[in-house]
Amino acid sequence: EKHPFKILVFAHHKQVIEYLTAFFDDAGIKHIKIDGGVKADKRQELVTDFQTKKNVRAAVLSIKACNAGVTFTAASLCIFAELDYVPGILMQCEGRIHRIGQEEKCECRYLTAPHTVDVEMWQKL
Repeated sequence: EKHPFKILVFAHHKQVIEYLTAFFDDAGIKHIKIDGGVKADKRQELVTDFQTKKNVRAAVLSIKACNAGVTFTAASLCIFAELDYVPGILMQCEGRIHRIGQEEKCECRYLTAPHTVDVEMWQKL
C-alpha cells in the first residue's frame, strides 16, 4: 500500500509559523505544529501522530526547535519557507526526512522571493 503524501514545512519566525498553520487550517489539511513552546513529551506525541496517522498530512516546524532529535520519515517533501544563517542547521533540518527507515524518494525545496533578504542569504549559503 502506497504511503499518503506528507510534507514538512520549516520556518524561523513565529509569525510565519502561525501563517502556515492558518493556511493548513483554512485548507482543511490536518497537520501538526512544533515550535519552541511545545514541551518534549507533547513534541514526541505530535511526531508519532505525523508518522503514524494517514490523515495527518503536514508538519509545520520551527527550524530551531526541530533541527535535531526528531524523525519524519513519513514525509516525502521538505519545504523551507525561510532560511537560517547557518548552513549546518538547514542540513540538520533536511536530515529529519532523510533518516533510517525512509522508504520513499524525498525532496527538499527552498523558497525564496525576489527582493528579500533570503535571496541574498541563499547566495551566501
